[in-house]
Amino acid sequence: MTRADERQILAVFSRDYTRELHNLLAADLDRFPAFLFQQLYNRLQWHLAEGEAAERVTAEAARRGAPGRPPWLHVRTRQMESEALIRTLAGHRDSVTACAFSPDGRRLVSGSDDKTLKLWDAETGSCEATLKGHGNTIRACTFSFDGRRIVSAGYDDTLRLWNAETGVCVATLEGHHNLHRPCAFSPDGRRLVIATNEYTLELWDAETGACERIFEGLLGGHVTACAISPDGRWIVSGSDDDSTLQLWNAETEECEATLEGHSFYVRACAFSPDGRRLVSGGDDQTLKLWDAATGSCEATLERHDKPVNACAFLPDGRRIVSASDDRSLKLWDSETGAEIAGIPMPYPLKCVAVHPTRPRLAFGDSAGIISFVDLYEVAQSGGAAGAALSPLRPMTPPGRTRLQPDLREAGPREGRRPPSFDIPAAPSSLG
Repeated sequence: MTRADERQILAVFSRDYTRELHNLLAADLDRFPAFLFQQLYNRLQWHLAEGEAAERVTAEAARRGAPGRPPWLHVRTRQMESEALIRTLAGHRDSVTACAFSPDGRRLVSGSDDKTLKLWDAETGSCEATLKGHGNTIRACTFSFDGRRIVSAGYDDTLRLWNAETGVCVATLEGHHNLHRPCAFSPDGRRLVIATNEYTLELWDAETGACERIFEGLLGGHVTACAISPDGRWIVSGSDDDSTLQLWNAETEECEATLEGHSFYVRACAFSPDGRRLVSGGDDQTLKLWDAATGSCEATLERHDKPVNACAFLPDGRRIVSASDDRSLKLWDSETGAEIAGIPMPYPLKCVAVHPTRPRLAFGDSAGIISFVDLYEVAQSGGAAGAALSPLRPMTPPGRTRLQPDLREAGPREGRRPPSFDIPAAPSSLG
């Protein structure tokens, strides 16, 4: 085998191994070592067209497929994956409802309907820790600005502070009933902004857990979203009953402006990196761009077909990303409001996180999968029709463990992709 062949197969193997890692981690490779060849061959076959490397891989596939050999799953249709996909993370057992990068971008925290948070190495995709303690769905999670702490809010009416290095819960904050809405650290890390289900917005001391201030008055419903400006001077909150956003002065506790424009429930909001603009998304299937100084609506972005669950500015402030129940991720020009790219997904998207220093996004879906994408590829492709980013979630039939998926579970089901896309094969069928 020539050096050129070696370099080719190593490059292809490295790329495909990263994309297949979610399935390899879910399999018992000690008991079913042939599963590794099966999964990688089903990817490599499309990239190794000629040369000694291709000949060896093809010959090995033929040997394993000879009469009398244990059966294995050979995918005959090329997988429909966007080139923007970097990796997928599998570990949650239910919808991923929240996610956030650490300030240095090296780690990711995610929260789920499975009542847990997970800490991930953003480079390798390995799960570093599973944080348990909440008794219900995780509603929100984020890192402090120094990356040392994590705050999470759940539908169990508690807020929890975690040591980001050890994964240990260092404090549980319980103020009153329905303390389970969005939350954010102030830029100095000393305070927490907490939205409650009791028509209030609150500031808490992040060290002592004491409630310092309660913002009341003009909130027109349950607080469903909140964000704090980069300089810590302003807080924006969104509500459901009157579908408005309120802009608050963090020092005076006064509502400086009420932003009217959404026709239904506001689900998400975020400041631009310079704090001059806001973006919001909601059940009316739109995003809206606002001038943070005047409260005026600058543009309405209309291309989603179902509620917008998450939205954020990219670090350059020139682009916006949104995630929706319509199973799409969209990239927008924040100056013109035009859609730059849109990628269809196999499952509804529940959350999105923007990498602080690199052109990357992470987002979670209703199948419990987190996907990383390269923004350069997204923008250049404009979103390939039919491209899928997330893998089929391994299901557990009665009498089996999660490490031994049944081949029958790989077939088509409502809300899933057909087998020709990406089938988690059954290790139990391999010898």
